[in-house]
Amino acid sequence: MIKYHNTYHKPIPPLEGRSDFQGKYDVLQAALFPNTRQPTPLPPNLLTSKKDLRHHKNSVTVFDVKRAIAHLKYGISVGPDNITYDTLRHFNEAAPLLLPQLFTACLKYAAHPLEWKTANYVVIPKPAKKTYSRTKSYCLDSLQSCFGKLLESIVAKRLSQTALICGATHPSQMGA
Repeated sequence: MIKYHNTYHKPIPPLEGRSDFQGKYDVLQAALFPNTRQPTPLPPNLLTSKKDLRHHKNSVTVFDVKRAIAHLKYGISVGPDNITYDTLRHFNEAAPLLLPQLFTACLKYAAHPLEWKTANYVVIPKPAKKTYSRTKSYCLDSLQSCFGKLLESIVAKRLSQTALICGATHPSQMGA
């Protein structure tokens, strides 16, 4: 992506008067990851669904994993573990029961391995900016573990199906 913008060979100029690496890092971190206050808690009984959702606690199936893998975007950058979606697809074809068992255990024990939460961030200059000495001239690209993104995909599909059943979203709702 950086090569696409033809800026990969240009160093980041001083940002807000800081020219050392740590100074630029601190400025970018403060701008891109501002301290936010704690979110307000949701009111009790926000959703009062009378639907029986016990069957939605089922194990992750081979079909769930196969469907999630079919919808992945191939050819994207990988996270710190260097495992690609192609690797996961081939792994699932070779041993189709292992990923469902792994993801079921993660959901059953509410475990999300630390390795799947780790990401590499790449600072990318936005195209066509007059000056690159301000933090607004940059964006971040998060390169996360493909295992974690695959599990997120399965959970997101389950959440959207459950939201439809409960009436939390309208059947014609599209997108996120």
